[in-house]
Amino acid sequence: MTARLALLYCVVAFGVLLIVTASLFWVLQNSIYRDDADALTREIVELTDLLRDPQGNAEMLTLEVNPHRDNSSVGIATFLRVWRTDGGTLVETQGMAGQLPRALFEAAQRADQPLHIRTSGDVPYLLMSTRIAGTPWGIDAAMDLSRDVELIAGYRTAMLLVLALGLLLSIAGGVWLTRRGLRPLFEITAVVQRIGVERLHERVGAERWPVELIDLARAFDSMLDRLEAPFTRLKQLSADLAHELRTPINALLGETEVALSQPRDVEEYRRVLESNLEEQSRLARLIDNLLFLARAENVQSAIDRVPLDVRTEIDSIVGFYEAMAAERDIAIVCQGQLRGSFDSILLRRALGNLLSNALRYTPSGGHINVSCARDAQDEAVISVADDGVGIAADELPRVFERFYRTDAARSRHDGGAGLGLAIVASIVGLHGGRVELGSLPGAGTTVTMRFAQA
Repeated sequence: MTARLALLYCVVAFGVLLIVTASLFWVLQNSIYRDDADALTREIVELTDLLRDPQGNAEMLTLEVNPHRDNSSVGIATFLRVWRTDGGTLVETQGMAGQLPRALFEAAQRADQPLHIRTSGDVPYLLMSTRIAGTPWGIDAAMDLSRDVELIAGYRTAMLLVLALGLLLSIAGGVWLTRRGLRPLFEITAVVQRIGVERLHERVGAERWPVELIDLARAFDSMLDRLEAPFTRLKQLSADLAHELRTPINALLGETEVALSQPRDVEEYRRVLESNLEEQSRLARLIDNLLFLARAENVQSAIDRVPLDVRTEIDSIVGFYEAMAAERDIAIVCQGQLRGSFDSILLRRALGNLLSNALRYTPSGGHINVSCARDAQDEAVISVADDGVGIAADELPRVFERFYRTDAARSRHDGGAGLGLAIVASIVGLHGGRVELGSLPGAGTTVTMRFAQA
């Protein structure tokens, strides 16, 4: 880009310089030739006045045609001839007959403009010829243009030198100005190159750059903002995942090592295998949940929406958890009617996670209320409310994070991995909806899923 911009600047600058110098050359040349033509015209006018003057005499006419000149030093520049219409010559400048015979002026007499010619000796002349009306006389006038041609040639040479120097300066100036103009872009590049995995917090900043680069700097910073949060979550997820996997794996290794340390009876081995199976099941659920979350984060993930009777789906899920609820003396109440377009499998999974959480944190003798309806904005609303332990206000913003637990020890004891609400949020997001959560410590928790329906 530097080379292209420098070349473009050079072409434009040199083009402007070429136009200016060519225009000046054209003006100078035309001005010189116009002055020469005006001088010849004045000579013809003066001779015409003398020829028309009844008091005129041959001496004044001869003096006008042959003024006193130092021909040896400067040469004759202007030649004049007074001729008769019968072909004779009245008077002419000395030496004119040999250099400029009368025949050369016949074309000039017919032309509307002064005539430029070169003689056999390659001498440039400007010719004018006219016949004086009402008299038997005519006038030929010529001017030697050698000095003018030399002047113009000298100016042309100077112009070419100026153009050559201008071309060199345009190239040098173009490269310098382009590099100077692109310096902020190089600096942005250097800043971006310094940003790495451990320096995602750094920003390009939009205040220090030229106006043309502010949008670029803001775009980079916006991209870094979008990358930093997921990367931070990924690092935290890796640490949490390692922690979650370490506990069941250590349990499996410990129990297996103890079982193999000495001979044991069949019942002891059976107990160890049952315990190992429980930990393996927990690992399988953890892996399944993580795979689901990974797929849900893909914006291209498609869901299979079908018309559903939501109340029927709720009753089906509640029926699955009724035995667990009865065992803990917890009442589950379903209310409302709702039809809408949902992915049946995903909706069941979200409801199952919410009911599982509600049962886990609701004490014996408590109540869980599951409701479905449409609100004033025609949104499909499904909520699960319990009167359990509740969640502290400072923990509410984090409950949808993966592996986050409000009570880590109890969650692990109950087999939870802190992924239930994260999965619910992903499912609702795939449906284009949102999740709302309200809770008071000791008063219970309400999770509401809202779905915009066509």
